[in-house]
Amino acid sequence: MIGTTLEKYEILEEVGQGGMATVYRARDLRLGREVALKVLHPHLARQEEARRRFRREAQAVARLRHPAILEIYDYSGEEVPTAYIATEFIRGESLRDHLERRAPELPEVGMMIAVQLLGALQHAHENGVIHRDVKPENVLIGHDGGIKLADFGIAHLADGQGMTVTGALLGSPAHMSPEQIQGAELTPAADLFSLGTLLYRTVTGRLPFTAPNPQALFRKILEADRVPAQQLAPRVSDRLQRIIDCALAPEPAARFASAAAMAAELRLELASVGLVDLPAELSRYLGDPAGYEAALQPRILERLIQQAGEAAALRQRARALSLYNRALAFAPEEQRVLAAVASLGRLDRGRRLLRYGGLAAGLALGVVGLLILLHEPAPPAPSPPDRAAPRTDLRSSSPPGTSPAAPLPGAGSAADRATTPATTAAGAAPTAGPAPTPTPGTGSLPGPATPTAAAPPVPRPSPGDQATSPGPPPALPPRPAPGPEPSSAGSPPPPRPPEPRADPNRRLGFRVSTRPWTLLKIDGRQAGEPKMHHLVELGLGEHQISLENPGCKTIQFRIRVTPATASLPDRQFNLQWWPAILRIDGPPGAVAYVEQDGQKRILGDATAGTRHELAVTSSENQAVLEVKAADGITRLLRRTIRLAPKQELLIPVARTVAQP
Repeated sequence: MIGTTLEKYEILEEVGQGGMATVYRARDLRLGREVALKVLHPHLARQEEARRRFRREAQAVARLRHPAILEIYDYSGEEVPTAYIATEFIRGESLRDHLERRAPELPEVGMMIAVQLLGALQHAHENGVIHRDVKPENVLIGHDGGIKLADFGIAHLADGQGMTVTGALLGSPAHMSPEQIQGAELTPAADLFSLGTLLYRTVTGRLPFTAPNPQALFRKILEADRVPAQQLAPRVSDRLQRIIDCALAPEPAARFASAAAMAAELRLELASVGLVDLPAELSRYLGDPAGYEAALQPRILERLIQQAGEAAALRQRARALSLYNRALAFAPEEQRVLAAVASLGRLDRGRRLLRYGGLAAGLALGVVGLLILLHEPAPPAPSPPDRAAPRTDLRSSSPPGTSPAAPLPGAGSAADRATTPATTAAGAAPTAGPAPTPTPGTGSLPGPATPTAAAPPVPRPSPGDQATSPGPPPALPPRPAPGPEPSSAGSPPPPRPPEPRADPNRRLGFRVSTRPWTLLKIDGRQAGEPKMHHLVELGLGEHQISLENPGCKTIQFRIRVTPATASLPDRQFNLQWWPAILRIDGPPGAVAYVEQDGQKRILGDATAGTRHELAVTSSENQAVLEVKAADGITRLLRRTIRLAPKQELLIPVARTVAQP
């Protein structure tokens, strides 16, 4: 078509080609300006459905007005034989070409590019447009330093019937979200996942998911099997690592709530190293990438050293070491950083010595105190009671109906006086309650009863009485009864020692392994990122555990942790995939056969859209479907189909014989 005219556009040269259209540089003969003319492929232009969807996408993108979105000038309409869309022409290169020519050395450059693209995506999402194919090839970099996101919605055309060959599935599998692989309904979160792959590629120099074939690649994406960005690029900060992990979460609900939320996190990280005016910074980088990075690196290094020093002053040792390690990634021989790290190590060793020295001193003092207690002379033991002597002299002098009084000072022997309790008032002995009742069958006494009304004072015996009457036997400490202690009338049972309380902060941990990956929820709240191996920690109480994967049936179970629970066993689960739904619309009497995993079986009736369920054993399966006529011999259809969990396929079968 080069050298020809398409309506008012003179086609000058071909600048690119994709699965849906060919892009030309053209001139608008009426306005005298250069445009990019995207012409739908002839084989798709003949399909009415493709043309209608081309028009809908052109009208949707025409509503968008954003500095980082490629502007649409014109649309051909449906009446012309060749459908096209005219957009602004960008002199420059794609982000993919730029990365292959010279990848950025600083992750801040990739973050600035991502912020510009997130602004474009936020504007599109607010207007009901989902890009569905965010990748470096669809990002244009102008010579003037501008960033433009192109090809809005064009890849979505490939989702129509009969257009699976040239669609987005084969166009950019490395940037597809898990829900796009599974054929689920797409939301703006799918664009954030794709942008996460772009950000990962920009800051590390490689894609997050790579595999020798599409099937293995899709499995890695579904299982979030990737190398952390920090392992490939030590200059990546902890916050940037968390941003990338959040954007690449397999479950859409686990990603950022919006493109604006993700952009805000990136802006905070850029502001921490002094990058605030991002369009101006990005324009300077695109004008001279090598010179800009050489000037930016010392600025970032100084910021990191300053922040690490502030963290160390606040005794935030972990943060200080993280910042110093990142600074060493920029300048491995920076003496200030090496000296600061060594100082932190000495300070930490000194604190450990002080801590251990204080502990040793405390232990020494405890040992000395224990030795003093062990060598202190014990108080004299009371004389054994004379069980043969009567015990009625003083106690029997109490009035009837009252309790016997306690031994008085001066009564009995010197040993008795040594154990006589002190008086509670001037010349008055402490009062006592009712006499303890022996425990039946044991002969032992229960613990002391609660005091009741004071007994009347007992007359002091005369000197003659003291000479002729033996004193009362010394009071013996009560021995606890082995069984329940009966209480005397009107007296509550003796108090029992309090039971030890359970530590409310006690937590027990165990591991949960699943195949495939799952999102762990504890009591309805998400716990961590989706993965195959989870470390679960539970406190006291009953908890509900959920393991979720959009392609599998959810597993739920309950665990009760009590103070007596010593440990929790590890658990392993193999989730059951949801089946694929197959509807076959064949002639009357047709029978369907299916071959999966090398085994062929009869599927059943294949007429009038009959519904069949096919088992799925992974995120993507293949099966061979065969439909025969009522005679059981004539083959009407034989084709290989791809199955995904929850996917519904409608297979039309010709009413005439397709193959004898």
